[in-house]
Amino acid sequence: MSRDREMEFKVDEHLQLVLEFMQSNFPASKLIGIAEKLPEMARLLWGHFEQEPVCSLLLSVPKTLEHPSRLFSSESSPEKKCVGDGSVVEADVR
Repeated sequence: MSRDREMEFKVDEHLQLVLEFMQSNFPASKLIGIAEKLPEMARLLWGHFEQEPVCSLLLSVPKTLEHPSRLFSSESSPEKKCVGDGSVVEADVR
């Protein structure tokens, strides 16, 4: 299978910036504790603003992995999907 046929996960660019900031500014022993408290503080600080959905992960899935019967299909159709906890994951099905 060629590299462009493999599934790829990418973190949302805004979330990636926050994660990089946290990792470079706080001790590793505190990262999970800080991350767990963020939702509480976010609601207090910014709960009055309109909210836009954030895709925590971008998932690129080859069409053949989703639909094995289309092994030789050249169609492409990007799709958005919800996974597990209800977070939105965008799947670029190629």
